[in-house]
Amino acid sequence: MTKHISESDRFGIKINNRLLRRLQKHISASNYSLNQDLSQQDWINKAITEKLQNEKENPEVNKNMLKQVTIRIDNALKKKLEKTVARLKANNNRSKSYSKKSWILNAIEEKLEREENS
Repeated sequence: MTKHISESDRFGIKINNRLLRRLQKHISASNYSLNQDLSQQDWINKAITEKLQNEKENPEVNKNMLKQVTIRIDNALKKKLEKTVARLKANNNRSKSYSKKSWILNAIEEKLEREENS
């Protein structure tokens, strides 16, 4: 089912390990339950196609997708956060564009996941 993708069609994206494990688990379970052999590439292409179609049919879906949330953190916590992000960038575990905002979003997702699953 995977179509040949020319070199010009390829690009990399970085996703966190948690999302990757979730994606792989979902694809594996879907393949088993539906008796299919859908690759990760095929699944992602389907997700992109479905989202493009959904946004075409429902143009309002993108309005207000992102909301501004203002948070306040004390200076000590801010310094720890900046030090951690700088270390991650230096160790090449993260893209050079990895930011405090990305790290905070990951922290929020991880905490929600822990609390929702406990």
